[in-house]
Amino acid sequence: MEGWIVPPPKEPEKSREEFARERREKVRWLARRGLLRSPRIREAMLKVPREEFIPLFYRDYAYLEVPLPLQSGACPL
Repeated sequence: MEGWIVPPPKEPEKSREEFARERREKVRWLARRGLLRSPRIREAMLKVPREEFIPLFYRDYAYLEVPLPLQSGACPL
């Protein structure tokens, strides 16, 4: 069985507008699949920029379904 491939690090290129569009698309994608039903969580996901919690050189991948490395000092649950 093959594992997931972590994308290569790269300089961020996306604009705030591109991230906002991807955020909206991700929320719609989750809702269509029945994975996002709470209006409050939907609002939070639209408001909080996920890319700001991603290491700098992986930010352009923030809304893709790929594994990303943790920030230095972060520990998994």
